[in-house]
Amino acid sequence: MSESYAVNLGKKTCTCRVWRLNGYGCVHSFATISFLNRYVGGYVDTMFYGAVYKNTYKYLIQGMNGSNMWPPTDFIPPLPPMKRRMPGRPKVNRRRDASEKLPRHTVSKAGKKISCSVCKNVGHNKVTCPQAERPQVQKPEVGRRLKLNVKKRKTGVNEKGEGAGGVNEKGEGARGVNEGQKGQGQNQCMRGKRVKEKKVLLLEGDVKERNQIESKR
Repeated sequence: MSESYAVNLGKKTCTCRVWRLNGYGCVHSFATISFLNRYVGGYVDTMFYGAVYKNTYKYLIQGMNGSNMWPPTDFIPPLPPMKRRMPGRPKVNRRRDASEKLPRHTVSKAGKKISCSVCKNVGHNKVTCPQAERPQVQKPEVGRRLKLNVKKRKTGVNEKGEGAGGVNEKGEGARGVNEGQKGQGQNQCMRGKRVKEKKVLLLEGDVKERNQIESKR
């Protein structure tokens, strides 16, 4: 025997635990009782006896009047709860039980031949077709930085006084200073010195006025 169960007739139990659930025994208990030549009805629970069943239902069960026969009262009748629209789209499908399996809407492709839309051959599709044109994507090399071709701007002045903008035939440069433009540079320097001297004189006059006001106080 691959499986064996222990039966206790005194406690009315079996290791299969069916006797405790139904109250009248299992196949293992019936085999044990018949092997010992005993009466099977003596091991059945008393709730299955006819006398116990009659004692349970010997009393009359009085009926109850319906709601249309109830006496009226002055209390406000209970109202149903107010309907509140829940957020989201309302569900249309039936709520399925946890034991129910979801229906499958997929179509089986077993035995169906796949044809390619590019080469019109059977056995593959356009994704795996060897004749399909695919764009070549260059992957950047890992570990190397891409160098940008950026030209540096010249800011210095060469021997001829030419700047970054260059000099034409007449000697007119974009930013450089040639020999003909030295006089203009000197004039600008003189103007700057005069402006600075005027500012210094104004500052000295303000200081003198302040000193006079403070001395009067």
